[in-house]
Formats: sequence, C-alpha cells, structure tokens
Amino acid sequence: MPENEKLFEGYFDYKIFFDLYKIISSTLNITELLNLTLEIMLNTIKAEVGILFLIDKNSNQFIEVSNRGLTKKICESIFYNEENLIEIIKKLEKPALFKNLKIKNKDKKIFIKSILTVPLISKNHKIGYALLANKTSKEKVIDFENSDKEIISILSSAFSVAIENSLLYEEMVKLKNFNLGIINSLNSGVITLDMDRRLNFYNKSAEFILNLNQSSLGLEVEKILSNIENEKLKIILDGINRNENILNMKAELKTETGEKKILNFSLSNLKDVQDKVIGYIISFDDISEKEFLETQLLRTEKLAALGELSAGIAHEIKNPLTSIKGFTQLLPKKLDDKEFLLKFANIIENETKRLNSIIENLLEFARPKIKKYEILNLNEPLRRALELLNPKLKSANIEVELELSEMPEIYGEIDKLEQVFINIILNSIDAMENGGKLIIKSKTLIKRGPENIFMEYATIYFTDTGKGIKEEDIDKLFNPFWTTKEKGTGLGLSISHRIITEHKGLIEVKSKYNQGTTFIIYLPTVNNF
Repeated sequence: MPENEKLFEGYFDYKIFFDLYKIISSTLNITELLNLTLEIMLNTIKAEVGILFLIDKNSNQFIEVSNRGLTKKICESIFYNEENLIEIIKKLEKPALFKNLKIKNKDKKIFIKSILTVPLISKNHKIGYALLANKTSKEKVIDFENSDKEIISILSSAFSVAIENSLLYEEMVKLKNFNLGIINSLNSGVITLDMDRRLNFYNKSAEFILNLNQSSLGLEVEKILSNIENEKLKIILDGINRNENILNMKAELKTETGEKKILNFSLSNLKDVQDKVIGYIISFDDISEKEFLETQLLRTEKLAALGELSAGIAHEIKNPLTSIKGFTQLLPKKLDDKEFLLKFANIIENETKRLNSIIENLLEFARPKIKKYEILNLNEPLRRALELLNPKLKSANIEVELELSEMPEIYGEIDKLEQVFINIILNSIDAMENGGKLIIKSKTLIKRGPENIFMEYATIYFTDTGKGIKEEDIDKLFNPFWTTKEKGTGLGLSISHRIITEHKGLIEVKSKYNQGTTFIIYLPTVNNF
C-alpha cells in the first residue's frame, strides 16, 4: 500500500476525498467554503474545536473567518514557552504540534490539551492559518499524533487553492459589481457590441434613451440605432468597419412618441488585455435641453450682434455724411470761391468712395453663398496674395520667410482664398508699424474637425512679430466693424472667417500682447471635404 494511502487509513474510508471534491467544485461562496473547510479539517482528525484565520493583504493582520468553539480572543490567551501562540504561528511555514500550553484567561476556565497549527499556502505565499485543538477518541481528549499533522499537511494544499480561488472570484465579482454600478450610474448611455455588431450590453441610461430591454440583446446595431438619422448611422457603421474612433458626433433621434432628441455619440473599440479588438463601445448623451438653451443663447447673441452691427454701420456711414453735410451747408456762401469748390468736390468724391467701399464690404459679408469650387493647391492663392502685396511688404520693411511644403489638393474658390490671405497679411503689416518678420508655413495636418472626427487638413500658418493682440480682444476679432485701426472698417477678418467657414475650414488665432500673432487656416483636403 502506498505511503499516502496508509496515512488515510482509518480516516472515514476515503470520504475525505469526496468532501474535498465538494469543496473545490461546488462552491465559490467564500463564507460557505471557509465553514466547510474548517468542518472537514475537524472531522478528518477528530478535533473538538478549531478556528480559521485569513491574512489581510493590506494590514498583514489575522482576520478570524470561521470558528468552532475556538475564538481569536481565546487564541490570544494561549501561550507556549511564555510566548503568545498567535505570534508563534505567524512565523511558521509548516504544520506544527503544540503541547503543554498555558491559558491566561481570567474570564473562564478553558481546557486546551494540544493544538495543531496548519498554514494555508497557495502559489508559494501564505493566505491564512487553521488552528485545530483537542483530538478526541472514545469521548476522551488525547494528544495529536504526527500522522494527524501529515494528513492535514497534505489536505491543506487543496484547501488553500480552493480558498484563494474563491477569494479571487469574490474580488472579481465585487469589482464587476462596482464597475457595473459606475456604468449604470452614468447619465451617459453606454452600449457594447460584439464583433458581429450585435448588442451584448446596455446600461440604465441607454435603456431609457433608446428604449431597450432584455429582448434587445443580440440585435444588430442597425436595429438598435434605427431611429437616428441615416447619414449619421452610416458614419457609425463606417467607423465600426474601419475600427476608427468617433468623438462627439451630434445626431437626431426620433422616439416612438414622435419626440425628437439630440444625441452626442462617441464610438471606440473594445479591447482585451492583449489589445485585441473584441467588440465596440458606443456612448451617447441626450443634449436636447443643452441644444435648446444654446439656441436661445445664440438667438440672444445674434440680436446683440445685430445691435452692434447696426451701431457700426451707423458710425461708419455717419462720418462721411457729416463731412459732406458740413461742406454742403457752406456751399451757398462759397459759390464764388474756386478753391473751396475744388476742395468740396474732392471731399464729395473721397467720402462717396468711402461710403461705396463700406456698402461693398457689407454686401460681400452678407452675400449669399455662390460656390464655384475647383480642385486646387492651397499654395497657389497664397503665392498670388504675396506677389500682389510684395511692394507693400518691402516698403513696410517686413521680411517674409516662406516654408511651403507639398500640399494635398483641396476644393475651393481661388479668388476667395486669395482674399483671405490678403486680409491676414494686411493685418500683419499693420501690426508691424516699425517693420519686422512674417513667417508663412504650409503643411498637412491631422486634427479633429467640427464634429470631433479626425480629418486631414491643408494648413497655412501666418506668424508676425508685431504688437500682438490683447487676450480680451481675441474673441472680438471676427466681429463685424470691430477694429483697433483708425481707418479700418473691421470687416476684413469677418469676411475672411465667413469664407473659411464656407470652405468647411477653421481659422484659429494665437497671440501674446507685444510678442506677435499667429493666424492658422485649416482647410479640409479633397478626401475629407
């Protein structure tokens, strides 16, 4: 007979294996597992009382997790060779037998004949201890034997693995429930799709916003999002097909009651720990109320801007009219004064030209969009603008540094884009009253567009060494009739902004007062228009 089988001889006729199998395979509930483990240990070696401790990972303290007639308080009163038994077993790596113990407990008389301590070791680290006391035989308490220590030593490995697995499972369940609680507490809707684009999870907000239920699980994303705009649904599907992220894309959703909601969608890949794509995450916010409030605010701002525009128009037109009126009032008295009449004629001509210029600029600013786009290279209108303004740049003692790279093609109106570049360069010239340097760079750039989708842009940078713009004035730059120039109308940058917007582009300004200004023009390439 093998040695291990001899050890088990007389111990419930192999019933222990059945109990062990039951522990390992039938329960992951940590409380049930610990109670069952202690019970089997006690029954196996016929111990009268016992206790299980687990070691807390953070504090390294013993935590009592199960007991049968033996508590932590009692254990703290047990001494061996004048040293507390709890402190002794903390140092042990193997099962040990203790006899001749002293009990220092004044509350009640406690009888402990001998104790068998068993460290619970899993994956080469201690996770806890079992203390088993008072072996019984024929209703008498006797000392433990070495065979008891050996059998418990063999069994403790299986117990330890089972306990650690249960602890890990419980930790995983807690983490899962915690994460699920976070996700379900979000105001944002969250759904996940498998690789076949079928719904496999939704949170509470998604359930409410998209009217989902358990029967929705397994449905394709086209059905889940069937009530949003077809164009936006196509963007989401294309993003899934290409494994591309989408950030903050607005889409209109029609509910079953006919109500319209504005949702802000984002799409990203769902990856496992090996960074392999295993599905897709779509999150969305109901921004209907926000959009309504922004519309109201925009309406208010438009009315305020209209008031400023009206005041600007009145101011610009009033000045030449005042000059004309003043000379007209003097005209009856000066009919014989040739010098006065010549001066009057010049003023009428100049002020009329000024009025006409204001009207032309206003018409340019408000003119309906007539698109005559063609494929072109952005460097071309830039070179035309520089060629036109070259004499003015030289006379203003401004050095121009060009760093033009090969540019992808764009759709645009070359004359309109030339006008934008002329306006920006003229602003730089005015900002460098005592001369300076204008650095112009062109390059291709990938950045997020208006709907936070990454796009390819042909980009032009204009950086001057002029007086810069005060921080509080940067937001006013593109307002009609706002200007810091004595003779400016304040319409040049407004018109430039409108032209760039019509080209689906962006215009950005960076400036530090007394240090210079950079205008950046972004125009989508042909592939992203």
